[in-house]
Amino acid sequence: MINIPKKYEWALTTVGIAIPIIFLILYANDLLFLTLGAIFLIAMLLLTAFSVERVFLLLAFYVAAFEVRGYLVYFPGMTIWYSWKISYPLFLLLIAYWAIHLFRSRERFVFNQMDKAVMVFLIIMMAGAIHGFLRGYDRKLVLYDFLQAPFFLGYFIFVYSPLKEKVRLYYDFLLFTAVFVGLQFIYAVTRFQAGFFLTRIVSEHIHIAQFAIPYVVATLIYSKNTMRKVLFAPALPILLLGVVFCQQRSLYASVGLSIVLLIALFVYSKRAYIKAHAAQTTRYLTIIAIFLALVVIVAQSFSQGKFLNTILSRLFIFLNIGRLNQDISWQIRWLEINDALQDLNKFWLFGQGFGASFITRCRYMLAIVVDQSYVYMIWKTGLVGLLSLLAMYYMLFKRGLSTLLKKITPEERIQLLTAIINTAGMMLIAFANVSIAHFRLMFVWAGLFGATEVIARRYDKIH
Repeated sequence: MINIPKKYEWALTTVGIAIPIIFLILYANDLLFLTLGAIFLIAMLLLTAFSVERVFLLLAFYVAAFEVRGYLVYFPGMTIWYSWKISYPLFLLLIAYWAIHLFRSRERFVFNQMDKAVMVFLIIMMAGAIHGFLRGYDRKLVLYDFLQAPFFLGYFIFVYSPLKEKVRLYYDFLLFTAVFVGLQFIYAVTRFQAGFFLTRIVSEHIHIAQFAIPYVVATLIYSKNTMRKVLFAPALPILLLGVVFCQQRSLYASVGLSIVLLIALFVYSKRAYIKAHAAQTTRYLTIIAIFLALVVIVAQSFSQGKFLNTILSRLFIFLNIGRLNQDISWQIRWLEINDALQDLNKFWLFGQGFGASFITRCRYMLAIVVDQSYVYMIWKTGLVGLLSLLAMYYMLFKRGLSTLLKKITPEERIQLLTAIINTAGMMLIAFANVSIAHFRLMFVWAGLFGATEVIARRYDKIH
């Protein structure tokens, strides 16, 4: 094994990650896949140099940075899209590199409650796929339903590999990816000729903002590194604009609550200091308010007055909760949920298996998902599958919160708060879509589960 001097390790890692990313950006589309597939795989083997970390980060970037082909209509000029034909070879390559690492290293598997919860979830998801196959569903539907679930193997890859020593690198890399996504939204909006309201930019990958915004805010609040604060601050308006332009009300709610929670925690923990330095605090708040006002003014100007109209129109339902049942989107969701859960008494325990489908009366198409993660889990895997998912999330909160109460470093506090708030936010968003049960970003969240567990294990012996 080649020993690389530490002073060169960062540069080599950056180049090793950057070159495959550039390759993906240039060639990742179906037209070139067949002819360049073999070249791509060879290049991956050479450029990643059997590095678990580089392939993990590369896959995380590809999963989070690009939207599926069907949504590219909302991203004018974007000719790159997410494809399972690319992500799964990368995923299998990652597993192969991880297996080599385990063979050559002395990783010690702990199999504590968190490990067991993730393992049970993966086993039940596999059982759901077998269930659907045995029921004779279309094999393509079974496969498409199941493809996301194995991504949670990323938890074990993160915890039992050199990645466990690079939590900050993973977080920073996801932030870079989120800013890239935010810029996509800003560019798309500038390309649309909108009327009274800005055109809604529909996507799945904007959910990476639910991670990035709490990470930036937590860094600005808790970090002792001034340079990181300076570097992170410009990312916040880009991320917020991306969230606004996506016009997902559930994401509005989760991001808003995340920011409020972080500020409330900071104010409570620093209440004595704030009281003693009221004038200084007032100055900071004034600067922040002016900055936010300038962002809104600029956005309002560039959108020719449509920016605030759009926000108010999307927030209307929050101001009129009593009229929620009149919302067309809400009506469609519940009609489709009722269709999916017909005869629930016959399958409530184990579900109908992956690949189950119905013809939606609202959109006149075959539906294999419903816009509600918890209902989706009951429909496909029953109460058993839903409980296995919730058990994983419960363990993350348990491990994260108990570690937060210990004497940890500011950086670890930022990382734990980000993971916990991201997870809580995604669970809220999950009431409006299948973000935590079916979307490809499950791979990214698996890494955050792994990062939380890695930090928790550092303090397991400290009471």
